[in-house]
Amino acid sequence: MIENDIIFSNGKQKKLHGTPDFPIEVYKLQPAYAHHKGDLLFCPHWHGEFEFLLSEQGTVCLFEDSRSQEINTGDAAFVNSGIIHTASMTDENSEITFYAVVFKPSLLFSEYNDVVGTKYINRIVEKNIAFPSYFNQNLEWSREIIENLRRIISMFELKPDSGFEYYVKPDRGFELKVKSLLLDIFFVCIENIPESVSVKSAVSSRYYEDIKASIDYINDNLENPLTLSELASKAHMSRENYCRTFKKFTNEQPFHYINRLKIYRSLKYLSDGNSSITDIATLCGYQSISYFNRKFAEIMNCTPTEYRSLTRIQK
Repeated sequence: MIENDIIFSNGKQKKLHGTPDFPIEVYKLQPAYAHHKGDLLFCPHWHGEFEFLLSEQGTVCLFEDSRSQEINTGDAAFVNSGIIHTASMTDENSEITFYAVVFKPSLLFSEYNDVVGTKYINRIVEKNIAFPSYFNQNLEWSREIIENLRRIISMFELKPDSGFEYYVKPDRGFELKVKSLLLDIFFVCIENIPESVSVKSAVSSRYYEDIKASIDYINDNLENPLTLSELASKAHMSRENYCRTFKKFTNEQPFHYINRLKIYRSLKYLSDGNSSITDIATLCGYQSISYFNRKFAEIMNCTPTEYRSLTRIQK
C-alpha cells in the first residue's frame, strides 16, 4: 500500500502499479493540504488501469467522464480505463481518508482465447457495457462489492518507516485471493446491470482524445512558458473552443489546471529540500517570484514559507 503518492500524479500516469507479473496497487489518500470546499484531492489525470475508490472517512466529489458524483463515507466508485478524473472536497475542514485500488484490466483474464476478456473486460474498457460507476452501501449488491474492496485493501500493508512503498502480507495464495475477489466484484456488477441500459460516455466525443493529449503535453512541458494559442493549436481547436472543452472534461480551466500542477509540484521541493523559494519557483516554471507566491497562496491558503515551516514541524 502506498500513502499519498498518487496525489501528485497528473496527466497520463506512466508509473507501474504493482509489479509486472501482478499489476495491482492499493493507495491510501489523506491529503494534508485540502481543507476547503472545492479543494482538489488530486489533479485531473488518466491511466490505462481500472480504478476503484472507497471513502473511509468524509465525502468527496468525484468528477469523471464529464459528470460529478459525491462519494459518501462507506461508499465506493469505479473509474474506467482511459477516463479523465479528479476529486475535490465537498465540505469545509473535514477529515478525508479514502483508498484507491488500481490495476490493469489484463490482470483479470488470460492473454489468449479467454472469454472473460473478450466477452466482458475488453467490452468494459471499450465502453461497450454500461458498467456501474457508483456503489451505495445501502444497496445489498453494492455492499457486497464494497466488502470485497475492503478485503483486498486489508491484504496490503505500508512498509515500516515508509509511506511510499508497500509490501504484501506473506499469506499463501495471496494472488489467488485478490484475483478471485476482483472477479467476484465484476461478476456482481455484470449481474446487476439491466440489459436495457445504454452506454453513455464522454469518450465518444471527437475532442476527448485531443484533451487527453493536451493534458500530457502540459505535463511534459510544465517548466516552459505555455500559451493558450499554443495549447489550442496543438488540440486543433480555436482558443474559445479549447477552453470550453478542457473545462468540460477536466472541470478546470486550462491555466487553473496549469497553475495547480506547478504549485503541487513545488510542495515536494518545499518539503524535501533546502532550495530557496526563488529557485523552487523557477524549477516549477515561474519566472516571477511574486506571481508564484500569489498563486501558491490562492491554492494552498498559506505562503510557501509557511508551508515549509509546517511540513518541517510535522516531520
